[in-house]
Amino acid sequence: MKTLQKLLMLLLSLFFVAACSKTDDPVLEDSLLLKSAQPISVTVPFEAHMLGTPILIDFENSDCAQEGNPVHVIAEAEGTATHMGKVHITFEFCAGGEDPEITVPHMTVGPNSLVMTAANGDELFLSTEGGAVIFGRTDEHPENVIDYWKYPYTITGGTGNFEEAEGVIYSDDYDTSLNEQSVHNWYGTIKLIKGKR
Repeated sequence: MKTLQKLLMLLLSLFFVAACSKTDDPVLEDSLLLKSAQPISVTVPFEAHMLGTPILIDFENSDCAQEGNPVHVIAEAEGTATHMGKVHITFEFCAGGEDPEITVPHMTVGPNSLVMTAANGDELFLSTEGGAVIFGRTDEHPENVIDYWKYPYTITGGTGNFEEAEGVIYSDDYDTSLNEQSVHNWYGTIKLIKGKR
């Protein structure tokens, strides 16, 4: 009988040791799962459609003149963008120069950086080397287009959902004879980091 009691005590001791070594704490298990989750990057299409309004056109800006584009321009644009909803941009650049390699009537636009801000405050940072505004229109444009420009914007990061974002967006922009607003249609891809905490 004493042997049976000792054997029973040994089995109970082993049972308690085994039971104490297993955790049933869901918080601990969830934190272990969270530690193993890694952020991933996804590349998705990006599209934006905006209308711009000139705020300032200064024909006598000495800083811009030194860069070869004597006109200082500030414009604002509002519209919508995929992954952002309603957006706002302030453009600030120098323009008005000429490129001898371009044989059609035009004016050059210098490099510039800008911030596209979503309604929730998230920001997307973009930069461009600039390019040329071509006077006239292509067959693809509406009849009322008076000038157009197409050049790439590089995505250089952002805030919120756009932190560490990358990509390239191509502008298809133009001015019309209807009013002073510019039309901005942008297409491209953006690489976003998902699962960041």
